[in-house]
Amino acid sequence: AAAVARSGVAHAGCLASMMGTGLHAQRFAVGVLPPSSHRAALASFSSRDRTTSSFEAAKRVNEKIEVSTSVGELLVRVVRASHEDFNAVIRSTAWSKLGKVAVRGEGQGRARSSDDIANTVQLLSRETLRAAGKMAPQHLSSTLWGIAKLAEKGAEVDAAVVQAVSEQAPRLADKMVPKRVSRTLYAIARLVERGVEVDLPAVRAVSEQAGKMA
Repeated sequence: AAAVARSGVAHAGCLASMMGTGLHAQRFAVGVLPPSSHRAALASFSSRDRTTSSFEAAKRVNEKIEVSTSVGELLVRVVRASHEDFNAVIRSTAWSKLGKVAVRGEGQGRARSSDDIANTVQLLSRETLRAAGKMAPQHLSSTLWGIAKLAEKGAEVDAAVVQAVSEQAPRLADKMVPKRVSRTLYAIARLVERGVEVDLPAVRAVSEQAGKMA
């Protein structure tokens, strides 16, 4: 997508320099992808925060999501998780896995895959918006990385989710280890290139943390 600069918005090509200098705009973008369409009637969420008695069950769900090899398989497991203990670890694992399998499956069963991607994004987006404020550093980096991978493939992503997740960066950046910093900056750069808005405070906070590690 062509980069279009406007008031309060910076050109994608300026990302590197913006990360190392004073930033005056409130956010940068190259346009915004449309939100995910509601293409199918999906099971409603009944997830909720639960006690540690559900830890083992959540762990098993997370392990099943991690070994998913297709978007369809992942969707089934995400829907099931939405009725069990859909915690922050499971959500971030699902985003990361979705980014991986969607890219890997490109070109095969494209129509079905696109529907499955849209439905999975819809489910994950709803729950991520609900609990963005409870994210830990690893959840933020994995979630943004997965969304960025989807955007790279050309899938529609929800700008509101990116906004809600990236807004947590100033709170979490100083707790990020190098791997998380690298992943988050990579994700931000890819999202901007694909036309998704990210607040500059998120870039500033993670960039400052990267500078401390240099």
